[in-house]
Amino acid sequence: MNRYKRIGVVTGLLVLFALAYQIILLRNTNRFEKPYLTTIMTAIIVVSVIAISGVMCLCASGRFSIEQIFLASYLVVGILYILVLPPFSAPDEAKHLATAYYYANPAGVSERLDPAGRVVVRETDTILTHEDNHFPKASTYEIVSREFWKGAGNKAPASFTEPPLNVPFTAYIPQEAGVWLGSLLGLSGVATHYLMKVLMLIAAAIGGYFTIRLAPVGKMVFFTVYFLPMTLSLMTSANYDSTENVLALLLTAYILKMRYEIEKVGLRDYIPVLVISLVMVPIKVVYILLLFMLLMIPASKYRSKGEFALLFGGTLAVNALAILALRMSTLAGLVVTGDTTTVAAHWTLGQILSDIPHAIATFVYSFYEQLTFYYNTMMGASLGWLELSVPQAIIAALTVVLLMSVFVKVKGERTEAVTRRERIICGLIFAALFCGITLAMWLDNTPMDKEVIQGVQGRYFIPALPMILIIFRGEKIKLDEVFARYMPVALVVLNVFAMSRVFEIISTR
Repeated sequence: MNRYKRIGVVTGLLVLFALAYQIILLRNTNRFEKPYLTTIMTAIIVVSVIAISGVMCLCASGRFSIEQIFLASYLVVGILYILVLPPFSAPDEAKHLATAYYYANPAGVSERLDPAGRVVVRETDTILTHEDNHFPKASTYEIVSREFWKGAGNKAPASFTEPPLNVPFTAYIPQEAGVWLGSLLGLSGVATHYLMKVLMLIAAAIGGYFTIRLAPVGKMVFFTVYFLPMTLSLMTSANYDSTENVLALLLTAYILKMRYEIEKVGLRDYIPVLVISLVMVPIKVVYILLLFMLLMIPASKYRSKGEFALLFGGTLAVNALAILALRMSTLAGLVVTGDTTTVAAHWTLGQILSDIPHAIATFVYSFYEQLTFYYNTMMGASLGWLELSVPQAIIAALTVVLLMSVFVKVKGERTEAVTRRERIICGLIFAALFCGITLAMWLDNTPMDKEVIQGVQGRYFIPALPMILIIFRGEKIKLDEVFARYMPVALVVLNVFAMSRVFEIISTR
């Protein structure tokens, strides 16, 4: 049997396996009684076949770079996520939609907020609501299928359900473009939601393409992190974590390029770092800690110690000024009074620092109690509002692929091992990042009567995941090249299975 026949046989078996899995899962959807479910299920099957067959052919041909394979497969798998996960099903998506609406102003009004502080939108933008659909069900798909093609209809100003978040407009550029285009083209509110999701997916795919292309090491690590169900669900939503993740992963890849590929580092090399960080940091301030990866760059790459101090210190200082200008009121409210919280009786920083032994005990106990939760919500075992379960077998398989990605080398990737100094730097950054995120949730989301710090989810650690995985790279442990070639196939197939399961959950309730 020649090479192409083998590829065809393996591809056919994978497609048949995926289809059999989908048919078994979807047997209870009553799809023949509900035409809209039949339509969505058919679209899921078609996209699944295209995704599996396409990535198998791309990987087997050997003519495409890993970033080209990523771009094609990510766009198709992302469409699968958009089909299955309707608007409002992402965490806190109503607040993020409100903020995108606020900046894009689809109603074209002079006063963007009503007297109650809620965002003013078009009447059509209020058809699909957070209250009824943040736990999506079959009726959500029915609303989507009924309203999608109707056109804008009533464009009169109406109040959305939420006020905007206090974040810069740069946190939602793809989503804002979707709102602007939707209103310009006279699309319905539901169609506008989906346009926002598609534009965010395109932005994420492009960002991932350049991230993998830039990364001199760990290309498959970045590829795999992008394909985690949690990452994909965020990258096809209005949640600003999508923008944050794209920028953080791109920043990490570029700093690794400075460390391993650029012979002499100067002002010109710091400009991309500054541009990326100035958009990223004001969205979530704690990720300023990722800039300390610049300490991985050897001193010999700078012309002098003074140049290093000026470039590194200047980058941190400019970002600190951006925080002061754009987020200081929010941070002050969080640390001093807790005004940003929705919890009635909440912790303040003074209360936490007043009893250091109790604070340390609470921190350690919370970590111990919720470690499994952090892992599941980072990988995507629980999607949406943590109630759309992906089978643990799929999550375990994705974990194996993620760990394997550390030890494979793809074409064009460097082989240098990470030094002990770099491991220490990255370990300290991750520890500080974890403490910063935990403290923020302690202040903003934890009632005083709780023994465990509330609100910390694994998705907050995705921006730092490649950094912490790459430090385990070494020269002695290497997997065969065949693993690197076909790992994208495994990632696509596992995501097809994951979304089939999630569609079954939504369509049967």
